[in-house]
Amino acid sequence: MTSLNFFESTINVNIMIHKGSHIIVSNNGKILFQGTREYCMNRIRSIVNQMSSLGDKKIIFHIQNMTLGDSIYEYDKVYFKNHIALLNTSSKCNIEVKAGLYNVFA
Repeated sequence: MTSLNFFESTINVNIMIHKGSHIIVSNNGKILFQGTREYCMNRIRSIVNQMSSLGDKKIIFHIQNMTLGDSIYEYDKVYFKNHIALLNTSSKCNIEVKAGLYNVFA
């Protein structure tokens, strides 16, 4: 994981869904990792577990469907929203999920 500052009190993580269900996860404009949604979700779980041991942190996940108008990839967005919401119940971190401009979940 490059460029993730664990000392920040609030960490913004972007999850970008591209064609072919290729996922890119970034922070501050730098790619942390990329791959399938399962691979990326496992890495996200790892990040949240590491952050939980560091105390009270806020992690905001911004889920963006980069395939506008292609509704088949909305399933990927729902996948991340549901799995990250589950992380919120088991983590010491304050996790927030934003999908789209105004929708806030978890």
